[in-house]
Amino acid sequence: MKKIRKLSEETINKIAAGEVIDRPSSVVKELVENSLDAGSTRVSVSIEDAGLSLIEVADNGSGMDSEDLRQSLLRHTTSKIQGVGDLSSINSFGFRGEALASIAAVSKMEIRSIPEGSDRGIELSLSGGEIRDERPVSGNSGTVVKVRELFFNTPARKKFLRSRKVEQGNVKNVFWDLAIPCRGVNFHLNVDGKESLSVPADLDIRERVHLREGEIAALFNDFKEVSPYFSLQGLVTSPLRTFPRSNRMSIFVNKRAVRDGIGVGAVKEGLRGLIPENRFPSAYIFIEVSPEEADVNVHPSKKEVRFRYRRELFEIISYAVKKCFVREGSGSGPDSARPPGEADFWIPPGEADLAGPWKGEPRQGRTCAADSSHPSLEKGRESQDELFQGRRPLSRLRILGQVLGNYVLLDGGEDLFFCDIHAASERVQYWRVRKGFSNWFERPEHLLISATVPTEGLSGHADRVKEVLVNAGYRVELEEGVMRVVAVPLYLKGIDPVLVVEDLLEILEGDFPGGAMETEKVFEELIAKIACHSSVRGTRILPEEEVRYLLEELDKADYGETCPHGRPVYVKISRRELHKLFGRT
Repeated sequence: MKKIRKLSEETINKIAAGEVIDRPSSVVKELVENSLDAGSTRVSVSIEDAGLSLIEVADNGSGMDSEDLRQSLLRHTTSKIQGVGDLSSINSFGFRGEALASIAAVSKMEIRSIPEGSDRGIELSLSGGEIRDERPVSGNSGTVVKVRELFFNTPARKKFLRSRKVEQGNVKNVFWDLAIPCRGVNFHLNVDGKESLSVPADLDIRERVHLREGEIAALFNDFKEVSPYFSLQGLVTSPLRTFPRSNRMSIFVNKRAVRDGIGVGAVKEGLRGLIPENRFPSAYIFIEVSPEEADVNVHPSKKEVRFRYRRELFEIISYAVKKCFVREGSGSGPDSARPPGEADFWIPPGEADLAGPWKGEPRQGRTCAADSSHPSLEKGRESQDELFQGRRPLSRLRILGQVLGNYVLLDGGEDLFFCDIHAASERVQYWRVRKGFSNWFERPEHLLISATVPTEGLSGHADRVKEVLVNAGYRVELEEGVMRVVAVPLYLKGIDPVLVVEDLLEILEGDFPGGAMETEKVFEELIAKIACHSSVRGTRILPEEEVRYLLEELDKADYGETCPHGRPVYVKISRRELHKLFGRT
């Protein structure tokens, strides 16, 4: 058996460096965060060879004197906190005191700093963490760090790096993660001697996002909510513009970019029924929370945050996102975008102790006061009423005919619209069921002959099926060997309860564990199936009056752009696009 022995300081430093510094982008992140903590209003980043040959970060911050500069290169030395108690109230980007020591341990570094109020400072040259040279310098206050030959003494680390193009892209992503939330700071990025990105200090958040996203930025919708513990603002793309992965969703906590499953899940929850299950929007979520209610001391590189009130954060994000697209007052069900303050007992949707049919009676709950006038998201913003008034009413367009069996062709003047009859009918039926569900408390209608289902065919889900049906407004009796549906809610009148049970069983045999939130998701899946079954089929040719009625109902619906599965209800072809197809540009 090998003897236990103390590691050398060099080995310890390289292990510590591996926890914080794993690629060039992590060096950029740590150095720019130091610049921001120093109160800089101008930060310039330069890289060569994707950051492997050179990373330079220069700022005009408060700088350091010679004593502090030497101290900053030691492990666990910091000006951000003084003791254990400060860990519960961190207001800075950095606090662990590891960054400079970790970077110096795996590179050849030059660091120059001049303290505020002085024109004289010091420059140190290091190799592998050891100081090799020291010289006095003069100039303006601030700090310049040059990192050369990254990982020169840890060649194994280089083997795990991606291509130069990918690593350069990672640096740009980190640059944007730092530049977008930090208004009032000029950011510049130079790549291989040429200016690549520049973010002026006076740009607001929407303008910074527009600078990064380009044309896609026009598809973003703004939102803002507050609660007793969180202040939230953000941007999310229309359900008509989605992506195959969630990597276009950025979450910021107190201006810090983090990896946060709660935020991603909450955005998806807010768009449930509006986008396909396997698609994601582009989104920027900015969360402000008291440092006492969030723990950033979870991951060495501070990429993760633990929240004290996780559930409330999930609810406020999903509510705010849904409200961007679901029309207020549409009566679309238990998690509809209801205006805060409209009822004394309003509770954000999906709450574990949700009022109404899911569990218990209405109770006094938290209200979220909305305010859409935040200056950083004001430009280019439309109010929710303007948003829905701006949605072109399809029922007012001239009907040209039904083509290819499933599509209605509409004349919009400068545009042609192809409307999918089945998708439009699904959205209308889905909306009607959700709207009817809001009146769940009305007395159900008793059946003259009960609908019966043998419990043997329920595959052990009898109790779960009964729970969901009762929550949906049915009256159900479980007897030995049989389930009887004796009354149906008015909003599902005319729909065979046996078919509903079959759909429900199919859903329950999927990945839906028990719990209040999951029960609500089961119901969402159920009404989507009901809407699909009762919708107009594509092979049927409709009279014009039926088409007109369908379009009128679609215009009334909570959201008319996509079906409950996230597929588009219509597509638009402009006159310009049509001319282009015929070479008339």
